[in-house]
Amino acid sequence: MVKTDKPVLLNTANPSRNFFAVAVVLAVLVLFLISLSAALALSYFEESKQFLVVALLILIPLAGLAAAIVLIYRHSQRLFASTRNDENFSRLMPPESQRCKLNVQVKELAGVMNVARENLGDLRAAYILAEDLTLRKIEQEMRLPLKRHIRVGDAEFDAVFISRASLTFVEVAFLVTPEFSQQKVDLILEKLGKVKKSFFHIRKNSKFKLMLAVVMQLDAESESELRSSLAQKFNETPVDVDIRFFNFEELQRIFTEE
Repeated sequence: MVKTDKPVLLNTANPSRNFFAVAVVLAVLVLFLISLSAALALSYFEESKQFLVVALLILIPLAGLAAAIVLIYRHSQRLFASTRNDENFSRLMPPESQRCKLNVQVKELAGVMNVARENLGDLRAAYILAEDLTLRKIEQEMRLPLKRHIRVGDAEFDAVFISRASLTFVEVAFLVTPEFSQQKVDLILEKLGKVKKSFFHIRKNSKFKLMLAVVMQLDAESESELRSSLAQKFNETPVDVDIRFFNFEELQRIFTEE
């Protein structure tokens, strides 16, 4: 973890304390300016005009101070709400859920590839590596940190990107054939529907997106067939879908080979 010696000016974890500190600073500054302005007014204006000038010098800054405090308070509460609600997206999948999901994927691959039971360990290691390298590549391309293996309500995803404008949920699929069943598509979209319904009231202005990261070990013809098939299956969806394709051997060359 990178450490920094820069002082923390505001603590976003405690916006009420931040609000109080800013309000006090503004109040002191305004009172100082009012006192200075009143002193100057008493020195440079005629006695008949002094009352009106001093009243204006007091009322106008106070009105500005009140407006500033209201705006700062509203902003601090929105910041607090955003920070608190984003914690809903930082819950990790329990180890047993991660293990269960991994085993389902590995057994499905083993059935397609006719892998013997005693070789499941090697296949499991390959799947873990493929997922890790894919998420690394996506993080590099997006230039944003992602949270891996997260649970939102009762929906679980391989990763998520969180920004002010959008929530992008990532699902990784490791394919050795050009087949991606409609059942898988429906399950993914069902999970997104649950998330959107459950948390839309928290982040009303946010967009919910899906990124399907497909890791392949296919020849050119099969890859073309897969791309066409997925484009059709995700043609009409309730959320924006970004389908990205990765070659497993290429990912290994990028991240693991010397």
